[in-house]
Amino acid sequence: MDSPATEGPPTDSPAMDSSGRRHINAAIPVVVQHLTSAATLAVCIPKCQSLTGSLADGFRFVLQHRLGPIHLTLRGKIEMTELVPGSRYGIRVAGSGGLSGRLGGKAILILRETGSGTDIDYQVAAEGGGLIRLLGAAQVRSILDRALALFFNRFQVQING
Repeated sequence: MDSPATEGPPTDSPAMDSSGRRHINAAIPVVVQHLTSAATLAVCIPKCQSLTGSLADGFRFVLQHRLGPIHLTLRGKIEMTELVPGSRYGIRVAGSGGLSGRLGGKAILILRETGSGTDIDYQVAAEGGGLIRLLGAAQVRSILDRALALFFNRFQVQING
């Protein structure tokens, strides 16, 4: 069986693309500290059961999630790529749940200081395989948008302490 970090998502899977901007009420150094913290990410990523690792070595995760009628336990890796410390973060994610499905993708985060904190512009491109392919594109997009909103809401709460 291929490692989830090396196996790409299938080309016939539903695309889950999203982009937007979120304002975080904190300066860039505080945002970066939390974006690169396993403890913060574990709390902020929806359905995350465990997350370990570091920025340098990557993060390993276990997610338990229900996508429509599909119950998944995904195990995989998050790697930070294309780093420009303090301003740009690339994120690559690969996770596998066996026959139930797999998810993979990447995100680009651009951080910009504002007078009242930090704006994070994001672009996410993700795909699913296995049983996840059976979900419709609209349902998959809705799941992604809800997960992103929940992540950023939790992220702000973590920063506020």
